[in-house]
Amino acid sequence: MTSTFRLFVSVPLIGLSVWLSACASDFASPLRSKLFFAPSGGVDLTQLRASDAEAGDVYGAAVALSRDGNTLAVGADLKAASRPVDDVPAAGAVYVYTRTPQGWREQARLRASVPVAGSGFGHSLSLSDDGSRLVVGAPFESHDLASATTTLAGDQGAVYVFGRSDGGWELQSRLQASRAGSFDWFGMSVSLSGRGDSVAVSAHRFDGGEPHARHADSGAVYLFRHGVSGWTEQALLQASQTQAGGRLGTSVALSVDGLTLAAGAHASGQGAVHVFRHDSSVWREQAVVSSTDATSQNPLGSQVMLSADGTTLAVGATAPDGTVARQRSAGQAYVFVHEGGRWHQQARLRASNAETGDAFGERLALSADGGVLAVSAVYEASAATGLNGDQADNSSLAAGAVYLYARDGRQWRQTDYVKSSRTSAGDLFGSALALSGNGSQLAVGARLESGAARWRVGGFVFGERAQSSGAVHLYSRS
Repeated sequence: MTSTFRLFVSVPLIGLSVWLSACASDFASPLRSKLFFAPSGGVDLTQLRASDAEAGDVYGAAVALSRDGNTLAVGADLKAASRPVDDVPAAGAVYVYTRTPQGWREQARLRASVPVAGSGFGHSLSLSDDGSRLVVGAPFESHDLASATTTLAGDQGAVYVFGRSDGGWELQSRLQASRAGSFDWFGMSVSLSGRGDSVAVSAHRFDGGEPHARHADSGAVYLFRHGVSGWTEQALLQASQTQAGGRLGTSVALSVDGLTLAAGAHASGQGAVHVFRHDSSVWREQAVVSSTDATSQNPLGSQVMLSADGTTLAVGATAPDGTVARQRSAGQAYVFVHEGGRWHQQARLRASNAETGDAFGERLALSADGGVLAVSAVYEASAATGLNGDQADNSSLAAGAVYLYARDGRQWRQTDYVKSSRTSAGDLFGSALALSGNGSQLAVGARLESGAARWRVGGFVFGERAQSSGAVHLYSRS
């Protein structure tokens, strides 16, 4: 998908929304019902919008929380950038907030060093544990690589590394793939280690490098490490059994020490997760995790998350957006644990109100100890608001919902059903998720949510300002 084509694709998506809408310990204990609290009746504790919100920004397309829960980053990858002469449409932006006794305060508004239309800057985000380093993916950015032997068509992708110093943020590095190819989408998913000195970057459309591509869309994951000389590429990882269409890197996750990597893939149409370990200065494929329950309608790998120690793996299972398989499936999520040198399936999770096409498992968030899991279903249609409301009223198409699960021993149970305090059709509540390390704070993106409603008829909202500008909802547990 070229950057220009992406701009045209985004217009009908936003148009659809217009029509539909017309800190404590890092070890979380088992959760109870009504996990999150808010000032009145279980509604959102905090709702954030961009300070410069405009229609079509899709603020909330990505979110990231630091482990201590005191730093929040929000991506708005269709936000226009202003230049002295003219605007750059859909250049993207990232908003960084810090939590203060008075609430959340915007600390910075970040952009690419040279804004590029349709680059997807802010499409993916990852924060270090202390919130002092931020990685931003721009998977649709086009550029020419100095080492390339031929002109590239575009959408190679880039990743930006920002650091915080004395309360301000500055660009530290711009990372590119050493074997960049057209439409690789380098930066579609990113994951930082706890200290922020290692980063995994997906390029799930990688096909072996140009001009002699052998395995179209086989996918790859790049590992970069920060040292005395700055950021350097450490490894380029591919599946041990490389295959066309495998798309290794649909999502990536690093353990806190940066030595375990999980990467989703489309292997054999049923999906899988490739787990790599860094031992003796070499990355090796440790295992290929799959499930006998997976199908082409519920393929593993839509998103992957790892616990801090790398022994608990959560995996979303939804077919790609726009496919018939996705329309026929409600979606699922899986939890695997590493015991006795092998990965074992511990749970298969489904929504309490599962409906065809909900896309349950599209996004995940996992606490540091692996005991709290949030799963979104971005096309869920309930008109419920707040916490644990009525799940049966399907009058708000594509409003979205988030489900909270807790592990008690080896068993997982759903503890909460989370909705926006102002549920509206087409908001895609759950389009991004993040949990603090101890699972006590939850951030939920709703990238197509709009401004304050002028009037409401049933589950539909009309006359909104800043259509599809986006929002982020924050919940806390005492």
